[in-house]
Amino acid sequence: MTNPTKRLRVFAGPNGSGKSTVIDAIRREKIDDRTIDFGIYINADEIAAKLRSGSFEFSSFQLPPISHQDFVAMALATGLVNDTNFSEADFRSSFRLNALGQFILHEPRWHENLAQIMATVIRERLLIAGSKISFETVFSHESKLDYMRRAKEAGYKIYLYFIAT
Repeated sequence: MTNPTKRLRVFAGPNGSGKSTVIDAIRREKIDDRTIDFGIYINADEIAAKLRSGSFEFSSFQLPPISHQDFVAMALATGLVNDTNFSEADFRSSFRLNALGQFILHEPRWHENLAQIMATVIRERLLIAGSKISFETVFSHESKLDYMRRAKEAGYKIYLYFIAT
């Protein structure tokens, strides 16, 4: 039986479809004088903005710091580091992870690539932790379906919201 506290909310749709607008509206909505519990919300665009502004910490997602070695291993496993778009050399030179678990962006041109990887790593770590999770996606890769399958196998109740233009 599914544990009612383990929920995954996926907001999917094409770029510009209004995913963020819908999410903001739902987060403000109250039912029986309570807002919907989104759990921990992951948005790669917001992560990219934090990276551009200086640094980023996993603690903002209720996660302990991650070692440089573990982050690199998880990042390389995502498939987002590749010779076509974001090489391993580019990836490794794009950031520094200090002893406090803060990511410092070294190569501003890679902030979006790094943010996508970080969002994926965060989702994976939250799934392992059994946290309530919400994220938005353009659903451009089958890995998102695989993630939803693994969440279901881990006892999550899945909510898929598809926003179309």
